[in-house]
Amino acid sequence: MQITSTSTRRKRIALRYARALFESARESLKLEPIRKSINAVQACLAESADLRDFIADPEIPAERQTAILDRIFKKMTEARTLQFLHFLRSKERLELLPDICDRFESLYLDHHRIQNAHLTSAAALNESQLKAVSKKLKSVCDQDIRLTDTVDPSLIAGFTVRIGDQVTDLSVRNRLQKFRDDIINQ
Repeated sequence: MQITSTSTRRKRIALRYARALFESARESLKLEPIRKSINAVQACLAESADLRDFIADPEIPAERQTAILDRIFKKMTEARTLQFLHFLRSKERLELLPDICDRFESLYLDHHRIQNAHLTSAAALNESQLKAVSKKLKSVCDQDIRLTDTVDPSLIAGFTVRIGDQVTDLSVRNRLQKFRDDIINQ
C-alpha cells in the first residue's frame, strides 16, 4: 500500500477539476474567456490573504460563501467560470481553487505548446538579448517560450535557465564551484 502526501493528493484532485474545466471550455469554444476569468480569480487569490482564508474556511455557511463569491467574481468572470466556482463550493472543494488555477494554466500552456522558462543573469539583459535567448530556447525546446527574468549578482557572470524541472547553469559562480570541488576531490 502506497502512502501519498496530502499535498500530492490535493494536486491530483485539483488536476482533475482543472482538466474538467479545461475540457469543457475547449469543447464549448470558450477557452480564452474562461482562461481570462481563471487568471482574474488567481490574481485575486494572490493579492488577498483574506480571500484565501475565506475559501479555505469550512465553518462559513454555504449560502454566505456563494453570496460572497458572486459579489467578488460575478462582474470579472465569464458565467461558466462562476458556475464552476459554485460547483466547487457545492463539493466543498473551494480550498483547492489556487491549485486548480495553477493546473488550468499548465493545461492551457501545454495545449498551446508554450513552455515557461526563467532566466537568472548576473546583470540585467536588454530586450534584444532576452529575445535572442528566447529564440534559442524555442529552437532547443521546439515550443514557444514564455520567458521571465531576474538578476542575481552572486552569479558573478553568466546565467542560469530553468525550464520545468531542468536547470542549465552557465554562471561563473557554478564554474568556480566545480573547479573548487575538482581541486578538493583530487
